[in-house]
Amino acid sequence: MRHSRILSRASGLTLLSLGVLWINSCASPEGAELTKTPSVEIVEPRIIPSPEGLYSYTAWIDDWLFVHHNKEGGNAFTVRIWRFRSDGSQFEMLDLPAHSSCASDWIKAVLLPSVLPDGRLGYISSCRPPDDILGKMQFSMAYDTESEEAEPLLDYSVAEFGLGTGGMVWNPELTRGLMGDGDVYIDEKLQWFTAEGSEVIDVGLAQAYGASWSPDGEKIAFVGSKEQGSPLAHSVYDLYLMSAEGSEVRPIVRGFHASGGVEWSPNGRWLVFPANFGEEEGDNQGLG
Repeated sequence: MRHSRILSRASGLTLLSLGVLWINSCASPEGAELTKTPSVEIVEPRIIPSPEGLYSYTAWIDDWLFVHHNKEGGNAFTVRIWRFRSDGSQFEMLDLPAHSSCASDWIKAVLLPSVLPDGRLGYISSCRPPDDILGKMQFSMAYDTESEEAEPLLDYSVAEFGLGTGGMVWNPELTRGLMGDGDVYIDEKLQWFTAEGSEVIDVGLAQAYGASWSPDGEKIAFVGSKEQGSPLAHSVYDLYLMSAEGSEVRPIVRGFHASGGVEWSPNGRWLVFPANFGEEEGDNQGLG
């Protein structure tokens, strides 16, 4: 899974195996029918001893798990990516290279681990001059876990302030990226990212974010709303599909709240996303 948020402040990460609710991506265009399988059982999690702090986004490559970590009382530039084996051993912080635009004396951070279509680790290199709090730049990077070599996927900063909800996703050829514009507080929009630059995608909605590219590169799923607002304002959202070119936008699941994004299964048959289908926060909340 590209981005699973743990949000744990305890001195341990959690590994578990579980059944979740899945949505078949072949649901009717109006989202009238949903295929759901209930959770099969309650499982006992295994706690992995780890440094205190806030853990959120994770990525799994072979036998390594990578996790976004910020120390207690930290800020946007104390974020690092740590890794550990699937059995919980070898917990260590990665010394990931910064983008070449980040000078040696600049303040730096690395964040948002993800699995790229070619199997490499994707991450964001963030940096700013020590005397310029508004000079932050953020670059999309790729890291080969075997050769330990890194390279930029784009040579320009993808965001000045907040990164888009769900992070950056890429087509199978790694020629086109997709991410929200980072305006999570109101009316977030999706953007294309290519070597030439970025542009907003007009999908005909007030809000669009949390995109995921299908494994075959032919479709894109995302969360959207016709309402102006944000997840923080309890907006009502739908799950959408569109073509890889950004056309043929159609809803497949309607009427939920508080979703952080969507993910395709490796075979391209299923979509999974966190959501609240109730009227109040916490009602029927879970993975869809």
